[in-house]
Amino acid sequence: MIPLSWGNIHCVPVIHGRLAFAIEVRKHLLSRSFAAVAVELPASLKQGFEAAITQLPQVSVVVYREQPAFLEPEAPWSYVPVQPADGIVEAVRIAQRERIPVAYVDAELEAFHDRGRSLPDPHMIRSLGLEAYHNACLPLIGAVSESDVVREQHMAAKLRELQRVFEEDILFVCGLAHWARVREHLDADSGSLYDGHPIPPELVEVRPAHPRSIPHLLGEIPYLVGRYEQHRAGFELEDFEPIVPLKELLLTTRRIHERDDAGSLERAEPQRLRVLLDYARKLTVSKSALVPDGYDLIVAAKGTIGNDFALHLLTVANLYPHNSPDARGSQADDGWAHWIEDVYQEHGGADLFDLDPEPSSEESSDSAEQGSAERDDWIASAIRMTADRGLLDGAEVGLRNRLPGTLFSMGKLQLERRPHWDQRKAFEEQWNESMQCSWPPEDIVIENFRDYVGKRALSLVSIGSTRSEPFQTSFLDGIDIRSTLRDVVERRIHVKEEPRMPGAVGALVIIFEEDDFGEKFPWRTTWMAEHDNESTLSFYATDYRENLIGPGIARAHYGGCLLLYPPIGIPDVWNDMRFERARTPSERLLLSALYWSQDRYVVHVAKRPPRPEVQEEATRRGKHLIHLPLSTFGRTTLERIRRVHVLNGQHVRTWAHRFIR
Repeated sequence: MIPLSWGNIHCVPVIHGRLAFAIEVRKHLLSRSFAAVAVELPASLKQGFEAAITQLPQVSVVVYREQPAFLEPEAPWSYVPVQPADGIVEAVRIAQRERIPVAYVDAELEAFHDRGRSLPDPHMIRSLGLEAYHNACLPLIGAVSESDVVREQHMAAKLRELQRVFEEDILFVCGLAHWARVREHLDADSGSLYDGHPIPPELVEVRPAHPRSIPHLLGEIPYLVGRYEQHRAGFELEDFEPIVPLKELLLTTRRIHERDDAGSLERAEPQRLRVLLDYARKLTVSKSALVPDGYDLIVAAKGTIGNDFALHLLTVANLYPHNSPDARGSQADDGWAHWIEDVYQEHGGADLFDLDPEPSSEESSDSAEQGSAERDDWIASAIRMTADRGLLDGAEVGLRNRLPGTLFSMGKLQLERRPHWDQRKAFEEQWNESMQCSWPPEDIVIENFRDYVGKRALSLVSIGSTRSEPFQTSFLDGIDIRSTLRDVVERRIHVKEEPRMPGAVGALVIIFEEDDFGEKFPWRTTWMAEHDNESTLSFYATDYRENLIGPGIARAHYGGCLLLYPPIGIPDVWNDMRFERARTPSERLLLSALYWSQDRYVVHVAKRPPRPEVQEEATRRGKHLIHLPLSTFGRTTLERIRRVHVLNGQHVRTWAHRFIR
């Protein structure tokens, strides 16, 4: 066992970029007093690093070159990510607030290059403790490089100097791989200063991180880091528990999904969320981890709920509004989750990371110009990067992390993203209003539903005519269980006969929602059947032009619809003066069904039965009106029936399958 202290030096070995170690550093600094804080960074980065600290909670990157470009034009840039979930950042941040001196004790090493390591899940610290976790990781650290030896000797010598200056306790924050050997040098007094060349100040820059770069810079889910930042800024006395924000993440995503995709077939019901969490747990255990990462959650979301929910989860999980040029600032007073939802809605949902948002006509020209100038300056200074490549001042450069964390690999997951706002605008401009048709797979679904409802309605009508008699030579339409049990003493079997009712169902009216004034469902039209197996369809629905999902493809949702079968050609129901006495659009559809139905039975599926006046109209026309409550049908079935895709011509059917899910 290697203690985490040596004399008055107390060490917190960390894995860079991991939240669990930032929490440990915070606990140490706030639980006792320290005369000084020493961190694993060279002194030449002090000015840039502390300048980036003052910009928190905005995530920044300290980028630098060890040699001017004219000497080594192809040399990669090095960078230090400055973000709230890093132990060294947390140490310097608290030290600045508490006015504790900070010493930068790493060596000025030329051509510095460290490497990430594969180590156990840092969340084990909560149960094992920091010292036990550190000792458990020592066998996994691997071989020692020459640069590691030089740096560790230099850090040991610097810590010796600090001991001569400060008699009180000193907190030393370094990478987990270094403390054991630094302590050996302290024991043997074998530390030695390395006479390296400091990085020139003019080669060090501080840049804000582009929103799309946040997932590559943070070692945790950005939503989780943002939630931690909100926690540390508050007055909560309890320790930060990372599992709770992950649950909040799923619930926030569900509210956004239900609001933005109200007509989606994907429903984040409690049962599905339970399956999602179980799936994510199994993915996490397969990687020998304790807490799921963002990739595990999104894979589980797509597999259990669907593409649209997974897209919302991907966006919300990577949401860190402090690095958005439009959404930066303090969170709302009504809580973190509501703040996230407001920011998500205000800045375009899945387009939140887009720095070219859809222009708003509500802004004044002066404020728009001022805001645009500020945004342009911020965007020009932001660095867009992955783990090893970056776009700096329009040029692509190689990058290497001065504080690498654990090794990670990029996983692949195919998600169908919504079209960008400029694509939607192009789709709208190309739309031909004189050409409309349906999507055949949806036609099959609704026609099968019409056939099922017709048979169900006729079976209900025939119930009153069912006849029961003792079994003689034929079982007729089956055994009558009730009559048989009643006469069980006589040991007699009764059979039933269900006579076929004359006539058929000629019209089906389905009312999903009422809309008296056409505010929610303004689109009203009548479609003729393309062939004999289709019904004549009249409906009122949402405006399809507000939801263009592909070239020549739009999505709408029925408020109510009428299906006439066998199909016949009829005038547009919505312009037919014979139905002007209807009080609501749903009643107009029902009156039209009674007028145009070629068979005796008309089925009405709605929340409430029709008015008595409509029943009288059915009797006058010799029709039998059958009402079926909407609640007797499954919600998933109704949602599949209710959604309709509008294609801008039959030729669009050749590529529509690529955009319709």
